[in-house]
Amino acid sequence: MTALLTESDLRAALRLVNEARGLPRGSREQQEALLRGLLDLVGGQVAIWGEIDTGGGIYRDFDFGWSGEAERNVFVAYARGLTGVAPDPTIPLFLGRARGPVIAVTRQDLLDDRRWYGAEHVQELRRAARVDSCIYAGWPGGKQRFGMYSLHRAWGEPQFGERERALVGAVTAECAFLRDASPVAALPPRLRQVLSLLARGRSEKQVAAQLGLSLHTVHDYVKGLHRRLGVQSRGELLAATSGA
Repeated sequence: MTALLTESDLRAALRLVNEARGLPRGSREQQEALLRGLLDLVGGQVAIWGEIDTGGGIYRDFDFGWSGEAERNVFVAYARGLTGVAPDPTIPLFLGRARGPVIAVTRQDLLDDRRWYGAEHVQELRRAARVDSCIYAGWPGGKQRFGMYSLHRAWGEPQFGERERALVGAVTAECAFLRDASPVAALPPRLRQVLSLLARGRSEKQVAAQLGLSLHTVHDYVKGLHRRLGVQSRGELLAATSGA
């Protein structure tokens, strides 16, 4: 993969890895710094960080770089399952390849132009969100989960090529500190707050009162913790994260 990269590319990739390594391990600050650096290196606009499961479910932690709030809202509604738009046709193909410790692929590696631009997902969602060309990078996560981030160019921009894919692959392969972060460190801040209070013996009602949230919202957060960590009960949740 690195044969495609120049000495300047490799130096820039190494500098980005070292800068990210110096930030709090597993933090959003570290993850976002990595993605912003990668967008600069490959000439991308939008970045998305999260997880996917073997059924294609999307668990978005954060995203940035959209042309505007309307474009971002299109994606967020889709990720939350609030639209009837067909799923991304490349995700099952990506999951079929994600068998090693890390993978980085372009959309063209997974699906040809005819099938891509003929897909409902592209015509109804990506056009509205004003993003097209993409690189996916991922690695095995928890039970039936894959950690993943994606980089996107604006609609109408040239497709990512082999150099960009090689850059993303080289950087991701060197960032074991991101993939190996504790399951708690990788959680969004609000989920970490809820988990911390549960670990202190608080009930969901007490968590809601302390954080100024509705009981319904806290219950949704707890269900989110179960999904992310592959557990079925509060006991399993606390056992899975003890010492993390």
